[in-house]
Amino acid sequence: MPIEADGAPQPRTRALAALRRVGRAWSPAIEELLAAEDTTFAQYTVLYTLTSDVPRSGAFLARQIGVTGATMSALLGALAGRGLIVRTKDPSGGRAVVAALTPKGRALVERCHPHVDAVERQFLSAVTADELDLVEDILQRWALRFERLQEPRSLSAALDDTTPG
Repeated sequence: MPIEADGAPQPRTRALAALRRVGRAWSPAIEELLAAEDTTFAQYTVLYTLTSDVPRSGAFLARQIGVTGATMSALLGALAGRGLIVRTKDPSGGRAVVAALTPKGRALVERCHPHVDAVERQFLSAVTADELDLVEDILQRWALRFERLQEPRSLSAALDDTTPG
């Protein structure tokens, strides 16, 4: 961990630590609410994304919620097994399979959404709309940066670029 001369962590380390702290605080609050419906936040997020009534591929959903393709496949299998989604061949052709919400899945989202929304409102009430816009912009840039770093050889090249010297 990079340390300042006075022994305090550098600002970038504090920012990343705060981001991890937010995730650790946020996740249990949401998971506790959804546990009553035998649903995880990842499952809820997939279902909520499908409320647009547009069938979506697993690849699209994985990118939207930030999980691997294998994780999304497992999520979709569990949701289909519970009758919350249906998976069909993509009508545009190819081998792709798309997922769509069932009435049972929509009912689950409708039961859960007010609770998730209340936690989100409580969480976000600590910042102004302008601050939230700024945070969203920063997080989107970080997400894009780290997605690019996952491309072959990008991470090692980026690390070489940031090595002091």
